[in-house]
Amino acid sequence: MRRKVARVGAAAALFVLAVGASSWAATVRITEVTLEPQTVTVIRGEEIVWLDDTISRTAQLNLRNGRRERATIGLAEDGVARVTFKLPGTYEYSAYTGAGGLQPRALNGRIIVK
Repeated sequence: MRRKVARVGAAAALFVLAVGASSWAATVRITEVTLEPQTVTVIRGEEIVWLDDTISRTAQLNLRNGRRERATIGLAEDGVARVTFKLPGTYEYSAYTGAGGLQPRALNGRIIVK
């Protein structure tokens, strides 16, 4: 399987958005009220998959690290986003939900890359 990788802004040295990847180390489920799990630990080079389980399927991710580098990732039409982390560290992120008349909400999570 061919793997397509799109680099994400200034944060490209830290993580890449991957499309068409075949395996992953962790999955985070986004609902209207929670992230399941809220904290994920992976090894450098492993991929995390976010699944948008919201009613509106319009969740958006905002990844950031301590160096103030950020990337905003919209989930694909199928409600999936895949990110591979290239450098060790702790990454904070927010998943924004609430389209379709629901109260807007920022759900905060953490990724630890060893």
